[in-house]
Amino acid sequence: VLPGLGQAYNGKYWKIPIIYAAGYGLYYRYDYYDRLYGKAKSAYDEAVAGSEKDQLYNDKEEYRKKRDYSVIFMGILYLANIVDAMTDAYFLEYDMGDDLSLKLTPSMIPNYHYLNTGYSYGFTLSVNF
Repeated sequence: VLPGLGQAYNGKYWKIPIIYAAGYGLYYRYDYYDRLYGKAKSAYDEAVAGSEKDQLYNDKEEYRKKRDYSVIFMGILYLANIVDAMTDAYFLEYDMGDDLSLKLTPSMIPNYHYLNTGYSYGFTLSVNF
């Protein structure tokens, strides 16, 4: 519910200021375009028909679009915050064993695609964990 609380629970305190700075930046962008939208809407409502009214309409719609994108980006930031906290919590308890090895060995693979039962030669890569 509270952004940054999951990062605090996982001990990743350095991520909290980044989350709040990004959230504040997006809110500031929203507020800025909301004020511009309000001014453009008032000017559009008061304008007389003509090319000036068309330009005011275009400005108003552009500010509305940027304001709405800011809300979408705030939602994406909130979801990314949740996914980050859940991923960190999962890997916090993930046990990485001592037996982590990678082995590359030559191998002969039976070839059943042709009438003669030949072999294909290659390498086998095996990972142990």
